Amino acid sequence: MSNPPPTVEQVTQALAGVNDPEIHRPITELGMVKDVQVAPDGTVRVDIWLTVAGCPLRDTINRDVQAAVGALPGVSRVRVELDVMSEEQRRELQTRREVSERTAQLVDAEVSRVIKEAYTRATQVLQENMELLHTVAAALLDRETLTGDEVAALARGEELPPRPVSPPPSAPALATPVLHPKPSKPPLFGGPEVAPA
Repeated sequence: MSNPPPTVEQVTQALAGVNDPEIHRPITELGMVKDVQVAPDGTVRVDIWLTVAGCPLRDTINRDVQAAVGALPGVSRVRVELDVMSEEQRRELQTRREVSERTAQLVDAEVSRVIKEAYTRATQVLQENMELLHTVAAALLDRETLTGDEVAALARGEELPPRPVSPPPSAPALATPVLHPKPSKPPLFGGPEVAPA
């Protein structure tokens, strides 16, 4: 007795083992499986989205889909139909996560743990050094800037020495303008030449 045809779920599970040759991720995760149909005689039709019409790896994808689905019990024939993604689908593909949902959850949980630990530690450091924080703030209000040595001195509980008062910058000397005599102009209508002023 022959095997019954596979279910759509079984075909989809088999397709999860087919990776996009360029992105190296399952075509099911990338949203490249457009449709799956299983006929009573065991014929399976799989519609696949390609990112571009002239995809150079279309034959590889076709071959891999044929092999994965054809290996299922109850499959008598595999038909692969290739279609092309719209611009919107390509944009969505580019923004899709580069990891599985489970991996993304683990990463999110670890990032959250690190942030919470850092926040707790920062709060503890501030509370333990609140007096120094106020001392440094007061010194900054007085001086506007502090050197590393000055901060270290405040941390040791030392008083900062008064800063030397530098004289105000002198105003630059004004340059004496140089006057150039105007060239004489010939009279316009042949009268006597006018002496320069």
